[in-house]
Amino acid sequence: MVMKAVACVSDSKYLKYSIPFLKSLYTTNPDLPIHLKLVDCAPGDYQKCQQANSNVIITPTVINKSRKPRYPAYPKEYQSYKYTNKTEAKEFYCRPGPTNIMERIRLYSDLSLYCIYAKYVNARALQNIYDKVLILDVDALVKKDLTPLFDILDNCDVASKQEEFSVFEHLIFNEGVTGLKTNDRTKQFLENIIEFYREHGLVNHNFQSDQLFFREEYYEQNIGISFHNLPNKFKDETFKDDSFIWSGCGDRKKDLPI
Repeated sequence: MVMKAVACVSDSKYLKYSIPFLKSLYTTNPDLPIHLKLVDCAPGDYQKCQQANSNVIITPTVINKSRKPRYPAYPKEYQSYKYTNKTEAKEFYCRPGPTNIMERIRLYSDLSLYCIYAKYVNARALQNIYDKVLILDVDALVKKDLTPLFDILDNCDVASKQEEFSVFEHLIFNEGVTGLKTNDRTKQFLENIIEFYREHGLVNHNFQSDQLFFREEYYEQNIGISFHNLPNKFKDETFKDDSFIWSGCGDRKKDLPI
């Protein structure tokens, strides 16, 4: 029997998404284990999550990290910046340190950085137990049985959604829905990501984007991972009726019917 589970992370601010997310998972996948790491949440929050989904296994973590964005919003003149070629664009978007435009756009706090890091730590730990692990962001609603998504992992190591971003040579990953088949390659892949976050995000704060970090590890490490590009129905930001997962990625959160 193939063992499979969901890995996810939430802080107290995201509980307004986590509770409907957990309920939707129980409705559509009533036997699926969910390993939820709760960061800086109160004991009452644990109970709310368990009431939403009896399959949830909670790991509480208290770190008392700041919600304050580490860098201020980027200057208005950057909003109208026009690049003339890909090299110039990449140099502009990927400058290191506090002037990095991606950091200024995303406005990462110490808490949000830790939660992204914890997402991958959680998934890597689950690989010691499960044959397939699905990492899901909690600002989403699961609309259908996820068995077809897990089945995709029979023929690949990693399944996620890729998108074009004109600045970069390769596609980037929209990794809010990521499936992993447990093997030596994906274990090393996650360990590389975890170490990258630990060094660049948690310690040096030279952080660009969780999507860009995922992309860098996939293309730069070259550890032979086979990849499947998920269709939109597994991470749908337009909320179509026939989709498996509705994603509240970015500004779409406000439109999630929760």
